[in-house]
Amino acid sequence: MAQIYLRKGTGRNTQAYRLSLNGHKLYFSYETCIGYDGPLGRFRLQNVWGPTTGRHINEMHLKDWPVVGKEAMEEALKSI
Repeated sequence: MAQIYLRKGTGRNTQAYRLSLNGHKLYFSYETCIGYDGPLGRFRLQNVWGPTTGRHINEMHLKDWPVVGKEAMEEALKSI
């Protein structure tokens, strides 16, 4: 049985979320997956959206994670 958990990504009332799914953690800013941590590694997308997504990246402690392109993120997510 799949174990799925959705949590706020920060302590503020903001649109940042962390989804845990069977050992995979997906980090969202609004509806966009901006980070991944799990069996496939740890990485995030470059912030091309603006200051709010940048704040989400910082508050969810993704800032120093390796940065990948959109295509690499999409390929990784397909394998979950």
